[in-house]
Amino acid sequence: MDVFFAISGFLIGSLVFDQVSTGTFSLLDFYGRRIRRILPALILVGFATYAAGWFILFPDEFRQLGKHLAAASLFISNFALLGESGYFDSAVQTKPLLHLWSLAIEEQFYLFWPLYVQFLLQRRRAFVPLSLVLWLASLALNLTIFSNTEAFYLPFSRFWEILSGALLAYLLRSPKHSAFDRWRHHFSWLGLLLLLAALFTTPEKQFPGWRALPPVLGCCLIIYAGPAAWLNRHILARRELVFIGLISYPLYLWHWPLISYAWILNGSAQHEAVFGVGPSAVTMLILLVCSGILATLTHFFVEKPIRAHYGRSIKAFASAGLLLILGGIGAYTFVEHGINDRTVARANSSIAEDLKIPLDTRTADGSCDRYFGVKVASDWVCLANSPKPAVMFVGDSQAMAFHSAIYRNRIKLPAVLIATNSYNYEHAGCLKQEDFADWLKGDEPCQLVVKNAMRILAAIPEIKTVVVHYQDDNPFYVSRSKIEQMQQAFLKNGREVIYVLGEPGFWRPVTSCHPRQITIAGVDLSPSGGGLCRQERATLVENQVAQRRYVSELSGGNPNVHMYDPLRGICDEKYCYQGGPDGAWFWTLEHVNEKGSVRMLEDFLSWARNHVRAFPAPS
Repeated sequence: MDVFFAISGFLIGSLVFDQVSTGTFSLLDFYGRRIRRILPALILVGFATYAAGWFILFPDEFRQLGKHLAAASLFISNFALLGESGYFDSAVQTKPLLHLWSLAIEEQFYLFWPLYVQFLLQRRRAFVPLSLVLWLASLALNLTIFSNTEAFYLPFSRFWEILSGALLAYLLRSPKHSAFDRWRHHFSWLGLLLLLAALFTTPEKQFPGWRALPPVLGCCLIIYAGPAAWLNRHILARRELVFIGLISYPLYLWHWPLISYAWILNGSAQHEAVFGVGPSAVTMLILLVCSGILATLTHFFVEKPIRAHYGRSIKAFASAGLLLILGGIGAYTFVEHGINDRTVARANSSIAEDLKIPLDTRTADGSCDRYFGVKVASDWVCLANSPKPAVMFVGDSQAMAFHSAIYRNRIKLPAVLIATNSYNYEHAGCLKQEDFADWLKGDEPCQLVVKNAMRILAAIPEIKTVVVHYQDDNPFYVSRSKIEQMQQAFLKNGREVIYVLGEPGFWRPVTSCHPRQITIAGVDLSPSGGGLCRQERATLVENQVAQRRYVSELSGGNPNVHMYDPLRGICDEKYCYQGGPDGAWFWTLEHVNEKGSVRMLEDFLSWARNHVRAFPAPS
């Protein structure tokens, strides 16, 4: 989107500069033009996306779509998406209106830009320095803001990209820029190289930051080179590319909902992009062709008639009214929790519940404060079902999943869970090599988890066993010094330690064996699936070799340190399963849902009572 931000800034900036300088600029005309340009295609795609969601999406998914539709109608999609970001946010591939964040930022910019230009062009000496200050401030925020997510979605951290194009439009109005005419050909090729370098070398997780500079600079260099440059005249001015530019806006609107729904139909649970089982290359090519066809039809039969000269005021008011209606429909869908009486919702109620992100078991409920005086921050969790628990669970999100059947009272065991999500264990403070007592003085979530675990253990002698959910993708748990010091601290307090190996990652998402059921007008359009729930046990056991060796080395033969294999609860002698006749046992990759937690904990309790001396007997 960085390129489109710069192009948009250049085009709109040129228009506003020309009209303001000739005294023909009108705010009413500017915003009317924007309405007729932006709204008709957006309304069409919004209604089409909503209609598809009515027949395809589960209630939680449809509720989220309603929220995004309402946000899009107010051009605040970026803020809505920023509010959802987090470890347990649904995968981006399952958000059909995700792409509208960029349209929101663009329109937020154009709320103030014409007023700014109209006011300051009358004071030309102030326009350039003040605009450069704004550009530098926006860029500085983009480069220095702590969170990549905030830098991505917040408007002011992206305004510099649109402002780059606008300031280029102002520069090209000055005759002084002609001094660089002999470099135009070089500028266009350098711009192309910067765009290609950005396309193939930018890590998604480290964007935007300074990595947004090359595509914006590259785009501006190509624009600056002008139509006389060889690249622009012979390549970029070809009829085919000009036509793509002509339909680029509806193409932008249509492409992502099609891709998103294709992903959803291939498997919509959290993190499933890691499986690489999304739409095939052939499917993606078909979707691209379909996007082009829909964009072409939208351009000729929606955009062009609406932008025609006759009845422009009526068209603008009608478009604004339809957008508000669309937003109202989205808001109603959100308030009504995704409209549960839809056919697809009723047919898929069980699988939707199985795949639901279990936020309640990942949020502190005040029980640890009530029982132990432990006040919990939002970035770590402490849950207790008794003032005198017999078992403590420590770990990350896998520990939360493993423990969930206890939290929901499906498994009877007096226990306390204390954990934080795995990305919190990646912070530098968590891995700092220092004395354990000094390390515990830190205030990182990982340190607070271990510190408060020790505090609870000191206060509650009834806790005889600490269950540590080992995760080999978690850098803290593979930091030998840290895990050994934590283990020694638990053993010193007279507790026994059980390491639970990480849950297996199956080679197919759970929705491959439990696909959603979709029926439209009596025609079954459900994705193919079934029979893909299992994987050979030998393969998964082989994947555990490094974990087993590491935990065995940690135990050092100490009879008070034990290791539990979670495969026991979901495998027979030959196969392991991620679901059964009762439904899915995992809600996402390596994270069991409540049904899976019940299965694993039942086996775990049976095993622990036979192998761990201090483990409590059934009550």
